[in-house]
Amino acid sequence: MENRQRHSSIASLCVLSLMALVQVFLTGCRRDLYVVSEPPKQIELITDWSLATQKPGGMTWWFIRNDHSGYNRHETTAAVTHSWIGVARGNYTGIIFDYSPAEYGHMSFVDMNMPETALLLLNPAADQPRTDLPVVGRDAVPEGMTDIPLLSAGSEAFMVSASPENINIATLENVEVLSGNDDDYIPYEDRDKQPDEAEIQTIYAQPSPRMWKIRAIVHVKGIDRLYTVRGSVAGLADGYWLAENRPTSSRCLQILDSWKVNTPDVEGYITSEQSCIGLPDLEMPASPIYARGGSMQPASEAPAYDKLLRLNLSFLLRDNKTVVDYHYDLDDEDITVYEEQRLIVVRIPSTHPDCPDLPEVEGDGKTGFDADVSDWEEGGHSDTTF
Repeated sequence: MENRQRHSSIASLCVLSLMALVQVFLTGCRRDLYVVSEPPKQIELITDWSLATQKPGGMTWWFIRNDHSGYNRHETTAAVTHSWIGVARGNYTGIIFDYSPAEYGHMSFVDMNMPETALLLLNPAADQPRTDLPVVGRDAVPEGMTDIPLLSAGSEAFMVSASPENINIATLENVEVLSGNDDDYIPYEDRDKQPDEAEIQTIYAQPSPRMWKIRAIVHVKGIDRLYTVRGSVAGLADGYWLAENRPTSSRCLQILDSWKVNTPDVEGYITSEQSCIGLPDLEMPASPIYARGGSMQPASEAPAYDKLLRLNLSFLLRDNKTVVDYHYDLDDEDITVYEEQRLIVVRIPSTHPDCPDLPEVEGDGKTGFDADVSDWEEGGHSDTTF
């Protein structure tokens, strides 16, 4: 009996000793605790809006990893001059623009996961002229698409795009982040730690306007017979490559509305101005596949074309029933580009061999225009010489 008790006591002592050794072993080899957290904000972004049309009430920054790892970050913030960015160490393309993507109803930000595909793309216009063919181009017909309307003018197909809103953009190339985190996991004790001033990296950005304006100035003979006019211009760029700072080579068609008339005599002129992305960059490669209207399809790259733009006009005369159509394949003689003003001026002077010449019609002599025309704010000198 005594031997049995002695053996039991020895066994208990061995168990207790073993448990103590295990506890010591586990305590000595304990791994540090890590938590999921945002990387410490060690990049100071200073944004200068002096080149912008005005200082915005908010901005969006987008840092896209150049190694295609997908470790990208973006944020919309009200801190428009001084903000903090937390990203991993690596090389990035930074894109900064005013306000948030959701505030641009006429444009979309597409394929922002890689620098090569980051694209600002015009949305389809809400009002698609499907039946009034003279407005949209020579022999224009819909291409059978309902959610993404394309209109064919001659041998080319153009989507009728909305007019872009004003936007200011800065692109930062090859931003080397030196002191970020490699992942989202940081030591538990560092979760609220602020970076040392010596580790803070300062990056500067200066957004500037990216949108253009196109202005059409057309002399009209017999302008006193005019009631209203509708028009469009085909061949403008339909998007903007954000990392490349260049417009796309794919084209669209935009409606020219809000026409004004100047009638010093029967040979006055009409004018209209519309915002746009500018002329297409034909040196750019073909656009990638991107989404329009929620469905994926290839971009409609326009084939080689020896004219820059196509201007389409449809005149309704004062009898309110006679319609006269004119179409112009424009080249360098018809277009003047003012780079500093980001302005494209299209002129059809009275000396043009196909200057609009409106026929006589029976009517009450009324016009659908307001003849009081104010001066244009920018490039005003450019539309006084024909």
